[in-house]
Amino acid sequence: MVGFARAISDGIGIACLADLFVLPTHEGRGIATLMLNEMIENGPGRDIHWFLFTADAHGLYRKFGFEAPDATAMVRPAR
Repeated sequence: MVGFARAISDGIGIACLADLFVLPTHEGRGIATLMLNEMIENGPGRDIHWFLFTADAHGLYRKFGFEAPDATAMVRPAR
């Protein structure tokens, strides 16, 4: 295994991309893009609202339609 992706969803209207990891020795080969494509574009959640929290790879996530939240978004950070 060289990569891992995990999502949490209610299966109806919302999904959270919780984890995406590719071993450093395999980065740059498009593995993350392939995993996201299968999960977001081809998976059962392709028509629902997705969100994620990350400080990394914003360019990659933009390819899949992720963008900064609008004025309606609020979060309660962990304690």
